[in-house]
Amino acid sequence: MERTAILQADYLDILYDHRNKNYGGYELRKHYSHRAVRATLFTLVALILIIIVNTILGKMKRQTVVSAPAPVVTNLTELKIQRPQPKLDIPKPVAPPAVKPTVKFTSPVIAPDKDVVKAPPSLTDLKDKTPGIVDAKGDPDALDPAIKKTDITGTGPVSSTHKAQIMTWVEQMPQFDGDLAAYLAGHIRYPELAKENNIEGRVVIKFVVNEDGSIAAANVERGIGGGCDEEALRVLNTMPHWKPGKQNGHPVKVYFTLPILFKLG
Repeated sequence: MERTAILQADYLDILYDHRNKNYGGYELRKHYSHRAVRATLFTLVALILIIIVNTILGKMKRQTVVSAPAPVVTNLTELKIQRPQPKLDIPKPVAPPAVKPTVKFTSPVIAPDKDVVKAPPSLTDLKDKTPGIVDAKGDPDALDPAIKKTDITGTGPVSSTHKAQIMTWVEQMPQFDGDLAAYLAGHIRYPELAKENNIEGRVVIKFVVNEDGSIAAANVERGIGGGCDEEALRVLNTMPHWKPGKQNGHPVKVYFTLPILFKLG
């Protein structure tokens, strides 16, 4: 290298004088600053892209909301039990039986002729008549006033066959001792299978209320499935005693039909 060019040359030109400068260490050292700048720019761009992508993904995750299913509330409506009113057989008033005509019977009194007001009736006057306190007209073929027709009733024991009979309607129907709708609403649990399949409807249960008020012979007359029939029977069989039905003042066994409505809220 000439002496005048040394002042204008840098350290690399002096170091690689009379050497191949097209590749190798000279090239790497000569353009090191350019490569460092490009690497820094690439790194910054990559970091910015990563931050932008993470921000977008974060917003997308926040916008995705998983809604929890609303709680299912079992709404048991008030039960309406229709009980037909028993027909009252009111007997028609019966006219009293006709009685024979009566003749006032006067006891014989010994008195002067002037004091006698009316003579006692003769045997002819009493024919087809009945002695009485006053004179009255009547039917000669009727019964005596003292004789009355009455229904003769016995005093023997009541037949056991009548007691064992299960009645359908009685004078006083069985009753639950309390609020029946509130009891069912507080004890019936809506089956999970019925809730999952949206099963609703009315379950009709028929059972017998015994003389002591206990429940027996309960069965499903009409069901809806999904576990609702079994749940209705479970609650019914665990109920406290009812007020028994009565016929002629005596407790008897009575059939009772109870509809229970299952409805999702």
